[in-house]
Amino acid sequence: MKLANNCKSPAIVDSTADLDKAAGRIMRSKINDFGQVSSSLDYLLISESVQEEFISKCKNLIKEAFYQNNKCDMRVFPPIDGQQNFERLNYLFEDAIHQGAIVELGGKFKKELWRIHPTILTHVPLTAAMMQEEILGPIIPVYTYRRKNEAINFIKQFNTPAAYYLFSESNYNINYMFDMIKSEGVFINDLLPEAFQATRELSFKYLVEIA
Repeated sequence: MKLANNCKSPAIVDSTADLDKAAGRIMRSKINDFGQVSSSLDYLLISESVQEEFISKCKNLIKEAFYQNNKCDMRVFPPIDGQQNFERLNYLFEDAIHQGAIVELGGKFKKELWRIHPTILTHVPLTAAMMQEEILGPIIPVYTYRRKNEAINFIKQFNTPAAYYLFSESNYNINYMFDMIKSEGVFINDLLPEAFQATRELSFKYLVEIA
């Protein structure tokens, strides 16, 4: 029994990953298109050993780029595409919080501006509504793993992902994940939903690496 009918595209950050690169590119993807592109990052699986450092880097990136005097003007972020989508995302967020999710970053919604601060959540139950559909917004649920097979089994709880994004500096880990996780698109050390979406109809697996 799969947990979600829709495909959910994960990012995986292993213990060998360049965390500065991973944090920068993951947050960039959420800010540039605000995660509103099909096949964009839906949730993050990260090695337990580097989770705390990764989240700290994400917080620092957002603070340095968008805060002045510890305040953030929400107008610097792109607007959510329409009131209905804004309200849907607000519901997904509130439902996760109600079920015990913890806000690590963001969690601010401005209805009058249709803006959402890029948000990272931990301890999101798999029963939460956001884990039953594509999020398509600037919210990242984060889950940890200790062994590669735990990450693989987690991903396989859902339908085959349309794409996944692996951050790793280990050729062994890259090849192992590539062999074990089936997907139409695989990206190494970057997130490129635009390129994937443009070529998805070709229906073949391909590998794109950005240094």
